[in-house]
Formats: sequence, structure tokens, C-alpha cells
Amino acid sequence: ASKTARDITELKAAETALQDTRERLAIATKANGIAVWDWNPLTDELIVDDTMFELYGRRREDFASVREAWNSSIHPDDLEHSNAALRDAIKGVKPLDTRFRIVTPNGETRYIRTRAKVFFDAIGVATHVLGTNYDCTE
Repeated sequence: ASKTARDITELKAAETALQDTRERLAIATKANGIAVWDWNPLTDELIVDDTMFELYGRRREDFASVREAWNSSIHPDDLEHSNAALRDAIKGVKPLDTRFRIVTPNGETRYIRTRAKVFFDAIGVATHVLGTNYDCTE
């Protein structure tokens, strides 16, 4: 076999293994009611999985943006606290590990715990935040 054929075979095997890992992670998080989110603080792009909308009792299509869905779901008394915790995390002050309340469209209040890892570039600028949310109401 040529080196090119071997390289392509190895690449395909790595892609398959990565896809398998992604699928296992998705199954595990969904089964446990854990929502996964990914935020780029430089562009303010926020990506969430479908479990996030289920957790918040919302539908993705009801919002112009994920940011709108997030902010409209958090209990008004907890919005500043949750945003401050995120700001502290991206400044490197402390890890993001906090709780806040959300209000579902039917008026139910749920307590959400969020944990995240912040990724920084070589000069200490936050470039990426990867986190989870889960219902800790009980």
C-alpha cells in the first residue's frame, strides 16, 4: 500500500473514532439531562444542544438567537449574578461553577447548575468556553 493510501486509511479511522466518541457523549449527556453549550466570547456566538432547550422548556424555533433564549429564560433576579459569574470566569478570576434559577414558559421555576471550562490563548485572552447545565432543583 502506498503512503497516501495508508494516510487516508488512518485519517478515516480517526474520523470514525471521533464520530463514535461524539455519539457516545451525546447519548450519555441526553440520558442524564445534561445540556452542553459552547460559547465564543470573541464573537459572542453561543451554540447549545437540543437538551438545553428541553431543560429550559423552550423550543429553538421560538427565538431569533440562542442568546435571546438564554437571557429570557433566566430568572430576572439571577441574571446579573449568572452573567457576573461568566465574566469572572473569562477574566480568569475563578472557574465557572454556579447555580441560578430559570423560569419555564408555564411559570415553573427550576434551579440550574452550570459548570464550564474556559480556554485561553497564549496571552491570556478567553477564546472559548465549553460548559454544561443540568437541573438541580431537588
